[in-house]
Amino acid sequence: MKLLAFADSHNHPAPMLDVLARHEDVHACFFLCDGERDVEAVQEAYPLLPLYSVQGNCDPGSYEPYEGLAPFGGVLFFYTHGHSLQVKQGLDNLWWAASRRGANAALFGHTHVPYYEFRNGLHLFCPGSIALPRFGSPTYGLITVQNKTPHFEICKV
Repeated sequence: MKLLAFADSHNHPAPMLDVLARHEDVHACFFLCDGERDVEAVQEAYPLLPLYSVQGNCDPGSYEPYEGLAPFGGVLFFYTHGHSLQVKQGLDNLWWAASRRGANAALFGHTHVPYYEFRNGLHLFCPGSIALPRFGSPTYGLITVQNKTPHFEICKV
C-alpha cells in the first residue's frame, strides 16, 4: 500500500499536483495543512483519491479538525498539523496524543523540516514542506505499508 504525505504548501498547489502525477498508484494522501485551498485544488484534480486533511495555523476559518486517525494495512495513523501540540518545541506532546489514541504512527507538519524517528514503539514523521522548506529543497513523504509495517521515506520534489 502506498500513501503520500504533504505539508505546508502555503498557496502553492502545483508541487503537490506534480508529485501526484508521478505517483499514479497511490492509495491515499495525507495533507498536514497550512494551505487548505491547495487541498481543494488536489481534490478537483483527483476526485477519487482519498484525501485526509487537518487544519493548520495558517488556515483561518477552516472547518477541518486539528487531528485525525486513519487505518491503512493494519497500521493506525494519527495525523495533525502540529501547532496545537507545539511540535516546534519538541515532540513529547505529539507522542502522547498519538499513543493515547492507540496509533502506530504520528504524521505532522508545521516545522517545514523533514523528520523521522521511531520512539518507544511509535513512528514520528514529518514530510517537511512541499513548497517553502526551512532548509534545502521542498520535500514530501512517501509511506509504504507492507505486512502491517510502515516504511517512511522523505522525497525531494
